[in-house]
Amino acid sequence: MTWIFLLIAQLIIAVILVPYGYASDSATHMLSSCLVSKGLRLYADFLTNHGPLMITVNSWIYKLIGNCNMLTPRFLLFIMVSAVIWLIAIYGKSMKSSFFLILMYALLSISYGTTAFLSENWMISVALTLFSLINFYKYIPRKLFFILFAFVELSLFLESPVYIPCGIIVLTYFCIKRQHDKKLLLLMGFLPSILFLLLFVPLKDYWNVVYAFNWHYYAAISRWGPYSYWNYFRISIDAVFQIFTTPKFWTNTGRFMALLELAIIATWIVIKIWKFSSGKKKLDYYASLIIPLLLFMRPDSYHMIPFLFFLLAEIIYFLPKKSCSTIILAIIFLLGVRVFISPDRYYFFKLYGNTIKYYDSIVTSNTKLGDKILLFTSQPDSFLLTDRMPGSYYWSDITWASIIPGALMHIESNITKNNVKLIIIEVPQGTFAGQSAQKHVSPLLHFLDTNHSYSKTMLPINNALLYIRTSAYGRDN
Repeated sequence: MTWIFLLIAQLIIAVILVPYGYASDSATHMLSSCLVSKGLRLYADFLTNHGPLMITVNSWIYKLIGNCNMLTPRFLLFIMVSAVIWLIAIYGKSMKSSFFLILMYALLSISYGTTAFLSENWMISVALTLFSLINFYKYIPRKLFFILFAFVELSLFLESPVYIPCGIIVLTYFCIKRQHDKKLLLLMGFLPSILFLLLFVPLKDYWNVVYAFNWHYYAAISRWGPYSYWNYFRISIDAVFQIFTTPKFWTNTGRFMALLELAIIATWIVIKIWKFSSGKKKLDYYASLIIPLLLFMRPDSYHMIPFLFFLLAEIIYFLPKKSCSTIILAIIFLLGVRVFISPDRYYFFKLYGNTIKYYDSIVTSNTKLGDKILLFTSQPDSFLLTDRMPGSYYWSDITWASIIPGALMHIESNITKNNVKLIIIEVPQGTFAGQSAQKHVSPLLHFLDTNHSYSKTMLPINNALLYIRTSAYGRDN
């Protein structure tokens, strides 16, 4: 009966989550996958700063179903996360705990827009698989263990450079714990990733774009580094004080997210101290301590989701008493519900959904199928929703493209070469890489303003500019 109840709960949540949300990383992955499914080479024919794994997997899905829709990858990722939670249910022997994980997955997915962020959704399942491997590897059949181990290592080595230390620690940990499997572990740790790169991604382009660029990018943005961690803890502490002093705070989803994260992290720290004092299985303890800290790559918004789910899994299975467990899980769940029912919980849907609809109407009314367009906006969903393809392979965030040497000149060349029909640019505000963000895009704006083939209109949202080609010829017309 419990299994039936769990299955029904998953189906209901799938219906709620699959159609939900708009988010830039989601659309970036989906559009990249769509381009690969149409025969373009990742990092060679077009650029993205995201890892190749989810893009390639999604491209296989698109080839199989014959179109680039936005729902199928989300649904399949939900199924994958659910499968991992069932795995924990089988070896952890706690249906109630697994059901709690599913509910929290639903609440956090909607609150953070995580179902839309495909890479973070993928890393949730990786984080939960990591938990099950470390704590239940003795009970998992050997063949299944190596399949899960290869899945984890492939994901950690390919999805983002910041996860590579985590993958190396997992490999080292199991080489120590399973001496008789050391050779096979070493092969399964590196071979799948190497074969993947050799078969599906040009290795040189992958290194230059994903690794070299990402380190450059992270060093350029002000949120990265110690400031990001300090700012996160400052917001969390501020949230604790404001909940008792400011009634308006109760409508602020961001503050409740900070409180929810703080509750999860604080509970986990207490449990880890308790586990350490018990003095058993020190190596397992240190592995389960270091790995989630490495998942804590960026303490802001959806980037924390894999970290939080690893902590949630440990909290569920290592709370000392049932009464204590019920109280703490109830507090965490109620905070999650409070985030869910906040008036601005539909942040992504309201803000980005309406913006995307507006851009879609502009694109469809000013272009026809087959026309090339460029949208330097926070949400590139419109490429897929209007079935128009990018006129340059630098079609993503203009600020990060601008720090790549020669990128803006390449965009200008593509605009002329491909007779790009329509361009929308959300002129960025604030600072980026130590200078005005607008300064990064000013060369492209100057190119378009002096190009007599394009008419210019100021749009009423997001400080956006619309350029429409009125001539069939290039710049010199």
